[in-house]
This record gives sequence, structure tokens and C-alpha cells, in this order.
Amino acid sequence: MINPREGHCLAAVGNSYIYAIGSRLYNTSKTCEVYSIENNCWGEKPELNRNRYLSTAVTIQQRFIYVFGGYEPSVTDIERLDTVNNEQPAFWELIKVWSSSLEADIKYWFGACPISQSDILIFGGKKDGASSISSYIFDT
Repeated sequence: MINPREGHCLAAVGNSYIYAIGSRLYNTSKTCEVYSIENNCWGEKPELNRNRYLSTAVTIQQRFIYVFGGYEPSVTDIERLDTVNNEQPAFWELIKVWSSSLEADIKYWFGACPISQSDILIFGGKKDGASSISSYIFDT
């Protein structure tokens, strides 16, 4: 990796790339870098909008990376990176989702996985020292 990281999340795009996103270390908490499996090298990607650590990342359609939660931002501040849009410079899009129940239930250490080409299942997690048994479906 280019930057040291801890508390980061990872996202795979196809069989070619692995993204390392955020970190608990302050100077790297907004950073993102990508590892090319084919070229065996790391490259820098655009910074996130929010400091993120203990977040969760999910890849949809082998193209979009969604980053949820983490210790600093609101769990309803979701970020998305389009990894194949070549028409403009890459950037993390900040998506604000209103869900008082999601906000009340979880903040970090939760699981997430794609369940269709557009839906992500979010489950478990922790907030204010309490563990959650809740689950949510996020329609991208």
C-alpha cells in the first residue's frame, strides 16, 4: 500500500482490482487507493468526502463501490465511486439517505453484501456500545 492503514475497508472490482478505503489514522482517513492484481502495483484514487474508519464497502455490478457507516460520519452518509466512468475525473459521490431507524440502530462494525444488481443488505453492527440485530435493504 501507499499509505499505512488500520480500520479500513476493502472492495474488490472484478478479478482485477482491490480498493483500500479510509483508515483510523487521521492523515489517511479520507484516502483511497487501488491495487492492480495484474500489474502488482498500488495507485491513488480520489479522497472520500468524510473521514471513514470501521466502515463497510460493497461493490455492485462490478462497477460501483458503496461505502457505508464508520466511526465518524452518520451511517446515512453513503459514498459511491463509479470505477469505470471515463467521461469525467473519478470522485466519491456523497449520498444522503434519510432513515431514522437505520441511524438509531447502527453506526459501525456492521455487515453488508449485495443481494441483487441494485440492492444491498445491511445487517448487525454496533452503536453506542450496543449490538444490533436489525437488517435493512438499501436500494441503490
